[in-house]
Order: sequence, then structure tokens, then C-alpha cells
Amino acid sequence: MKIAYHVTPRSNVDAILREGLKPAIGSYASEMGETKALVWCFPCLEDAYEMMPVWLEPFYGDDLAILELRIPEDFPVDYTGSDYELVSAVTIPAEYISLYA
Repeated sequence: MKIAYHVTPRSNVDAILREGLKPAIGSYASEMGETKALVWCFPCLEDAYEMMPVWLEPFYGDDLAILELRIPEDFPVDYTGSDYELVSAVTIPAEYISLYA
């Protein structure tokens, strides 16, 4: 099992825990020039905490939640070429997701 972390505005948590994490080009990704719908994750908790104030808090504010993803080894989640980013082009089911913080 792979463990990864997804950071999102706290207002998104209930829907994610019901529906899973769906690939999308959200407002932040759009502003960063992303063109492919993906779910973005961090491979470890340390990376999530380190990158929150750098990438996410300036855009979304500080009312963020960290979701823990427990993903089967064969689930399609891959590194982006960076050691601190994982992406999935398919929905991560709700049963793999829990609220960490």
C-alpha cells in the first residue's frame, strides 16, 4: 500500500470523503498553467507541511485540511518528475481517503 497526502481547502473535505478525489484543473492549477485534469498529492507528510505555506496558503488561505490516502500498490499514481509531487489521472475512491489534519 502507498500512502500519500492531499491538501485541500477545508470546505472541500466532506465532498471528497463522500465522492473521492476527482481529477480536475482547479483554480490554482489553472492559474499555474496546468492543462491536464489530475489529482495532486504529496508522497510524505513532511512534503505536504513544507509546501503548504509555499504553494497553497498564498492562494487558498490557511484554512486547509490534509487528507491521508491509502492507495493500493497497483493504483495509477505517479511522480511528476519531482520527488515531492504525485499525480493521478483517475479518481481516487473515497474508501482510500481519510482526514489527517
